[in-house]
Amino acid sequence: MRGGRIGAALHSPALWAQAHQQLALAGPVIDLDADLRSADPSLVGSLDVLVVEAVDAQGRGIAPLVVSLAVHMPQLAIIVYDQPERHRLEALRAALIPGIPIEYVVAPFEPLASTVQRALAGRLSSAAGHVILAHLIPLAPADLHTFLTLAALKAASGRGVAQLAQWSNSTARTIERRLDRAGWSTAHTVLQSFRALDALWLMDEYGMSARRVRHRHNLAHSSGITRLTRRWAAGITPHTLRERGGFNAALEAVMASVTVRNA
Repeated sequence: MRGGRIGAALHSPALWAQAHQQLALAGPVIDLDADLRSADPSLVGSLDVLVVEAVDAQGRGIAPLVVSLAVHMPQLAIIVYDQPERHRLEALRAALIPGIPIEYVVAPFEPLASTVQRALAGRLSSAAGHVILAHLIPLAPADLHTFLTLAALKAASGRGVAQLAQWSNSTARTIERRLDRAGWSTAHTVLQSFRALDALWLMDEYGMSARRVRHRHNLAHSSGITRLTRRWAAGITPHTLRERGGFNAALEAVMASVTVRNA
């Protein structure tokens, strides 16, 4: 995307204020009716990036909106800027549809402007989070859903267990207790396994090089990707990914590893 027009359809006053303060750093913002069905279609159609909440003003999830936008505006980059509350994350998970890149920015903790700038530069790609969650959430106790959603969607960010637990309105100790009670692996193992899966997904799905993935994962050297995946993805590395069955094989191995405590 070149230049780029940024639209914001936000109905929560606090989110609107936070978003506009940050979006001013990325460029002029077009304010849209939070109910996009009432917005000028030609105005929406001219956008390159759209910032929305996970739920609309009536509390409905945005999944139908995402599908409609993807059909009629496949070039549009969608960024969800919302708080990490359980019902909002449930709505977000429902909107994570394969093939439709959506970036989630955790309000008010993460910077929005840099994500918008990446979107304008055409550097958003669908991460592995939606695939991980589709397999994981049905197996997980409800009191872990918020933490696991954040862990999967922020796998590439390098954020630690304590920070993700805090965003979940919890503590690392509480998360560990809940995982232990469910018979799962430790929070560190879960988080590192998600990071390894995200790296392998980008290589398998988009053909990214280890160098590009290393930049996304903020690792100092490309060899860090090999070490990450070998340790946390059942020994599958970028070099053995295809012969070992690709991302799906890695996903199955990781799911079995983290959801069943090793004897």
